[in-house]
Amino acid sequence: MAIDKEYQKMIEQIKLDNEELTTGQIKEILKKQKSDRDELLDYVYIMFGKYAIDNLISMNSVKLNSIKKELTKILSNNASSLTRSEIAVTTELLSNVFKETYYKNAFILDSGIKIDLDFNLIRQEFIDAIVNKEFAGELFSDRIWTNKTDMMNKLQLEIIEAMKGNRTVQQVSNNIKKQYDVQAYESLRLARTEMARVEAQANEEIARSTGIKKQLFLATLDNKTSEICQFYDGQEFDIGDSNKPIPPLHPFAVAYL
Repeated sequence: MAIDKEYQKMIEQIKLDNEELTTGQIKEILKKQKSDRDELLDYVYIMFGKYAIDNLISMNSVKLNSIKKELTKILSNNASSLTRSEIAVTTELLSNVFKETYYKNAFILDSGIKIDLDFNLIRQEFIDAIVNKEFAGELFSDRIWTNKTDMMNKLQLEIIEAMKGNRTVQQVSNNIKKQYDVQAYESLRLARTEMARVEAQANEEIARSTGIKKQLFLATLDNKTSEICQFYDGQEFDIGDSNKPIPPLHPFAVAYL
């Protein structure tokens, strides 16, 4: 049976709304990252101002070891601050995505079917369990910790090279900015991937609550769509099919079931 186009459009709008919500929340994460980046750059500029000769730092081993300890503390605090902030923002985002997906689907179904639907009101404890569920064997919070720790380790090595006289201020500045750009991409990818995971779980719950028997896999088709998402696009699956593809099939997947 062909799916009603107007109904499909309303369902797809839920995903678009979630993507807009995610983009807004990501801006908060990136704002925090930019603030920390600028503070670290200021620290480096001050260090060059104090110890640089001909645009290269020159300091004795005692001073070098002293500043290395100070730098380790600064970067450790930055990693903890950024991680806690991103986990908090992402947790709230995913909770909202689940509720928006579940209840908007319920409203659309209820509006289009002539019988009263009996769907469950979802307790926050259940939503929290979904939000904090593993994807590909790891919690999103663990991924955030790993990403931030990896970035801070690379930044520390880069700044120590500058302290040893092996980087100009421009070189170390560019490399710090590059590391934060990589981190911004990692944060965006993580949020979008986890958004797709939570959407899929919300769709599973509303389907079971309302007695839906079939689901349709929908992918956003463009030149970035993966082969696996293109393959499944438009395919119909039984709700109880244990072999059906459940998004996200890969990081940054843009698909809906």
